Amino acid sequence: PEAVFRRVELGEPGRSNVLLRAPELTVGFDAWRTLQTGKLEAGRITLVSPDIDLERLTPQGASSTGAAQPAGGERRKAKILQRWRGGRIELQGGTLRLPDPSGSANSLTVQIRRATIRRTEDRWNAFGLVFLPERLGGTARIAAQLEGDLEVPSTWSGALRFDGTRLLFTGWHDVLAYSKTLSRSLPVGGNGDFMLRVRFDKGRIERADGELRADDVSLDAPPWLADDPVARAPGRGLRLEHLGAN
Repeated sequence: PEAVFRRVELGEPGRSNVLLRAPELTVGFDAWRTLQTGKLEAGRITLVSPDIDLERLTPQGASSTGAAQPAGGERRKAKILQRWRGGRIELQGGTLRLPDPSGSANSLTVQIRRATIRRTEDRWNAFGLVFLPERLGGTARIAAQLEGDLEVPSTWSGALRFDGTRLLFTGWHDVLAYSKTLSRSLPVGGNGDFMLRVRFDKGRIERADGELRADDVSLDAPPWLADDPVARAPGRGLRLEHLGAN
Protein backbone atom coordinates (compact mmCIF):
# COMPACT_ATOMS: atom_id res chain seq x y z
CA PRO A 1 0.00 0.00 0.00
CA GLU A 2 1.04 3.60 -0.56
CA ALA A 3 -0.24 7.10 0.02
CA VAL A 4 0.21 10.09 -2.32
CA PHE A 5 0.31 13.66 -1.00
CA ARG A 6 0.16 16.86 -3.07
CA ARG A 7 1.75 20.26 -2.43
CA VAL A 8 3.68 19.07 0.61
CA GLU A 9 5.53 21.22 3.14
CA LEU A 10 7.82 19.64 5.73
CA GLY A 11 9.54 21.40 8.62
CA GLU A 12 12.08 20.70 11.32
CA PRO A 13 10.51 18.93 14.33
CA GLY A 14 9.70 21.41 17.08
CA ARG A 15 10.30 24.45 14.86
CA SER A 16 8.15 26.54 12.54
CA ASN A 17 10.61 26.84 9.65
CA VAL A 18 9.74 25.01 6.41
CA LEU A 19 12.71 23.02 5.09
CA LEU A 20 11.11 21.26 2.13
CA ARG A 21 8.34 21.88 -0.37
CA ALA A 22 7.33 19.39 -3.05
CA PRO A 23 4.46 19.14 -5.54
CA GLU A 24 4.17 15.42 -4.80
CA LEU A 25 5.27 12.97 -2.12
CA THR A 26 4.57 9.23 -2.21
CA VAL A 27 4.90 6.99 0.84
CA GLY A 28 5.08 3.24 0.29
CA PHE A 29 4.39 1.26 3.45
CA ASP A 30 6.42 -1.77 4.55
CA ALA A 31 3.80 -4.48 5.04
CA TRP A 32 6.04 -6.78 7.09
CA ARG A 33 7.19 -4.09 9.53
CA THR A 34 3.61 -2.82 9.76
CA LEU A 35 2.45 -6.28 10.85
CA GLN A 36 5.32 -6.53 13.34
CA THR A 37 4.66 -3.20 15.04
CA GLY A 38 0.91 -2.90 14.56
CA LYS A 39 1.18 0.58 13.04
CA LEU A 40 1.95 1.93 9.58
CA GLU A 41 5.70 1.85 8.83
CA ALA A 42 7.07 3.73 5.82
CA GLY A 43 9.40 1.66 3.65
CA ARG A 44 9.86 4.02 0.70
CA ILE A 45 9.44 7.77 0.42
CA THR A 46 9.58 9.38 -3.04
CA LEU A 47 9.80 13.15 -3.47
CA VAL A 48 9.09 14.63 -6.91
CA SER A 49 10.94 17.89 -7.72
CA PRO A 50 11.40 18.95 -4.08
CA ASP A 51 12.71 22.39 -3.13
CA ILE A 52 14.96 21.75 -0.10
CA ASP A 53 16.28 24.73 1.85
CA LEU A 54 18.95 23.74 4.38
CA GLU A 55 20.00 27.37 4.88
CA ARG A 56 17.29 27.46 7.53
CA LEU A 57 19.33 25.00 9.61
CA THR A 58 22.32 27.36 9.80
CA PRO A 59 22.75 28.96 13.24
CA GLN A 60 22.22 32.69 13.24
CA GLY A 61 25.35 34.76 13.51
CA ALA A 62 28.89 34.45 12.20
CA SER A 63 32.38 34.15 13.54
CA SER A 64 34.56 37.14 14.30
CA THR A 65 36.11 36.86 10.83
CA GLY A 66 32.72 37.05 9.15
CA ALA A 67 32.83 33.41 8.00
CA ALA A 68 29.97 31.04 8.64
CA GLN A 69 30.22 28.35 11.29
CA PRO A 70 29.01 25.20 9.53
CA ALA A 71 29.36 22.80 12.46
CA GLY A 72 26.09 23.74 14.21
CA GLY A 73 24.02 23.34 11.06
CA GLU A 74 25.70 20.02 10.24
CA ARG A 75 24.79 18.65 13.67
CA ARG A 76 21.15 19.63 13.18
CA LYS A 77 21.04 17.98 9.73
CA ALA A 78 22.52 14.80 11.20
CA LYS A 79 20.00 14.85 14.05
CA ILE A 80 17.06 15.07 11.63
CA LEU A 81 18.31 12.08 9.59
CA GLN A 82 19.13 10.08 12.73
CA ARG A 83 15.48 10.40 13.84
CA TRP A 84 14.39 8.68 10.63
CA ARG A 85 13.62 5.04 11.49
CA GLY A 86 14.79 3.60 8.17
CA GLY A 87 13.73 2.58 4.68
CA ARG A 88 14.48 4.36 1.42
CA ILE A 89 14.12 7.99 0.35
CA GLU A 90 14.23 8.82 -3.37
CA LEU A 91 14.50 12.29 -4.90
CA GLN A 92 13.40 12.72 -8.49
CA GLY A 93 14.76 16.09 -9.61
CA GLY A 94 14.49 19.21 -7.49
CA THR A 95 16.80 21.80 -5.94
CA LEU A 96 18.91 21.92 -2.80
CA ARG A 97 19.98 25.21 -1.21
CA LEU A 98 22.97 25.17 1.13
CA PRO A 99 24.66 27.98 3.08
CA ASP A 100 27.98 29.16 1.68
CA PRO A 101 30.68 27.86 4.10
CA SER A 102 32.78 30.96 3.38
CA GLY A 103 30.09 33.16 4.95
CA SER A 104 28.93 34.78 1.71
CA ALA A 105 25.31 35.90 1.56
CA ASN A 106 24.92 33.97 -1.69
CA SER A 107 23.68 30.46 -1.01
CA LEU A 108 24.81 27.43 -3.01
CA THR A 109 21.95 26.12 -5.15
CA VAL A 110 22.39 22.57 -6.44
CA GLN A 111 20.11 21.05 -9.09
CA ILE A 112 19.32 17.44 -8.21
CA ARG A 113 19.15 14.96 -11.07
CA ARG A 114 18.44 12.00 -8.81
CA ALA A 115 19.35 10.91 -5.29
CA THR A 116 18.70 7.99 -2.96
CA ILE A 117 19.26 7.42 0.75
CA ARG A 118 18.74 4.02 2.42
CA ARG A 119 18.92 3.17 6.09
CA THR A 120 18.89 -0.24 7.80
CA GLU A 121 19.46 0.15 11.54
CA ASP A 122 22.81 2.05 11.67
CA ARG A 123 23.84 1.24 8.08
CA TRP A 124 23.48 4.02 5.53
CA ASN A 125 23.80 4.01 1.74
CA ALA A 126 23.55 7.21 -0.27
CA PHE A 127 23.88 8.15 -3.93
CA GLY A 128 23.41 11.48 -5.66
CA LEU A 129 23.92 12.99 -9.11
CA VAL A 130 23.70 16.78 -9.13
CA PHE A 131 24.37 19.81 -11.31
CA LEU A 132 26.65 22.18 -9.43
CA PRO A 133 26.25 25.97 -9.12
CA GLU A 134 27.82 27.78 -12.07
CA ARG A 135 30.73 29.10 -10.00
CA LEU A 136 31.72 25.56 -8.91
CA GLY A 137 31.54 23.73 -12.24
CA GLY A 138 29.56 21.06 -14.05
CA THR A 139 28.32 17.95 -12.27
CA ALA A 140 29.10 15.88 -9.20
CA ARG A 141 28.37 12.25 -8.40
CA ILE A 142 28.56 11.15 -4.77
CA ALA A 143 28.28 7.61 -3.40
CA ALA A 144 28.65 6.71 0.27
CA GLN A 145 28.37 3.66 2.50
CA LEU A 146 28.38 4.36 6.20
CA GLU A 147 27.85 2.51 9.44
CA GLY A 148 27.46 4.37 12.71
CA ASP A 149 25.56 7.14 14.48
CA LEU A 150 25.37 10.25 12.28
CA GLU A 151 25.53 12.47 15.37
CA VAL A 152 28.79 10.87 16.55
CA PRO A 153 31.52 11.08 13.85
CA SER A 154 33.88 8.91 15.91
CA THR A 155 31.57 5.92 15.23
CA TRP A 156 31.63 6.24 11.42
CA SER A 157 33.05 3.42 9.31
CA GLY A 158 32.64 3.02 5.57
CA ALA A 159 33.61 4.53 2.25
CA LEU A 160 32.95 7.68 0.22
CA ARG A 161 33.50 8.41 -3.47
CA PHE A 162 33.25 11.81 -5.17
CA ASP A 163 33.40 12.34 -8.93
CA GLY A 164 33.38 15.94 -10.17
CA THR A 165 33.45 16.99 -13.83
CA ARG A 166 34.33 20.38 -15.29
CA LEU A 167 35.09 21.76 -11.82
CA LEU A 168 36.11 25.42 -11.52
CA PHE A 169 38.89 25.54 -8.93
CA THR A 170 38.58 29.27 -8.24
CA GLY A 171 35.03 28.77 -6.97
CA TRP A 172 35.97 25.82 -4.76
CA HIS A 173 38.93 27.75 -3.37
CA ASP A 174 36.65 30.65 -2.39
CA VAL A 175 33.92 28.46 -0.91
CA LEU A 176 36.41 26.54 1.26
CA ALA A 177 38.34 29.65 2.31
CA TYR A 178 37.06 29.24 5.90
CA SER A 179 39.53 26.33 6.26
CA LYS A 180 43.16 27.30 5.72
CA THR A 181 44.14 23.64 5.40
CA LEU A 182 41.66 23.00 2.60
CA SER A 183 42.10 26.29 0.75
CA ARG A 184 45.91 26.01 0.73
CA SER A 185 45.62 22.54 -0.82
CA LEU A 186 43.45 23.71 -3.73
CA PRO A 187 44.50 25.44 -6.97
CA VAL A 188 43.50 29.11 -7.14
CA GLY A 189 42.61 28.82 -10.83
CA GLY A 190 41.92 26.36 -13.61
CA ASN A 191 39.34 23.71 -14.38
CA GLY A 192 39.19 19.94 -14.67
CA ASP A 193 37.84 16.60 -13.48
CA PHE A 194 38.51 15.23 -10.00
CA MET A 195 37.82 11.85 -8.40
CA LEU A 196 38.34 11.05 -4.71
CA ARG A 197 37.92 7.77 -2.80
CA VAL A 198 38.11 7.65 0.99
CA ARG A 199 37.83 4.71 3.39
CA PHE A 200 37.53 5.31 7.10
CA ASP A 201 37.09 3.31 10.31
CA LYS A 202 35.74 4.58 13.62
CA GLY A 203 36.00 8.17 12.42
CA ARG A 204 39.59 7.89 11.19
CA ILE A 205 40.70 7.90 7.56
CA GLU A 206 42.35 4.59 6.67
CA ARG A 207 43.01 5.25 3.00
CA ALA A 208 42.45 8.01 0.45
CA ASP A 209 43.30 8.16 -3.24
CA GLY A 210 42.09 9.91 -6.35
CA GLU A 211 42.72 11.26 -9.82
CA LEU A 212 42.98 14.75 -11.26
CA ARG A 213 42.91 15.91 -14.88
CA ALA A 214 43.05 19.69 -15.23
CA ASP A 215 43.93 22.58 -17.56
CA ASP A 216 45.25 26.12 -16.99
CA VAL A 217 46.02 25.36 -13.35
CA SER A 218 47.31 28.12 -11.05
CA LEU A 219 48.88 27.08 -7.76
CA ASP A 220 49.53 29.48 -4.89
CA ALA A 221 52.66 29.49 -2.75
CA PRO A 222 53.11 26.19 -0.84
CA PRO A 223 51.78 26.08 2.75
CA TRP A 224 55.24 26.38 4.33
CA LEU A 225 55.71 29.72 2.52
CA ALA A 226 52.15 31.02 2.97
CA ASP A 227 53.25 33.56 5.61
CA ASP A 228 56.23 34.78 3.61
CA PRO A 229 55.36 38.17 1.99
CA VAL A 230 57.85 37.53 -0.81
CA ALA A 231 56.31 34.15 -1.64
CA ARG A 232 52.83 35.68 -1.59
CA ALA A 233 53.77 38.45 -4.03
CA PRO A 234 52.02 38.46 -7.44
CA GLY A 235 53.60 36.10 -9.94
CA ARG A 236 55.19 33.88 -7.27
CA GLY A 237 52.73 31.02 -7.86
CA LEU A 238 53.02 28.19 -10.35
CA ARG A 239 51.04 27.95 -13.59
CA LEU A 240 50.57 24.70 -15.51
CA GLU A 241 48.93 24.35 -18.88
CA HIS A 242 47.97 20.73 -18.23
CA LEU A 243 48.04 18.70 -15.03
CA GLY A 244 47.42 15.00 -14.45
CA ALA A 245 47.87 13.31 -11.10
CA ASN A 246 47.01 10.04 -9.32
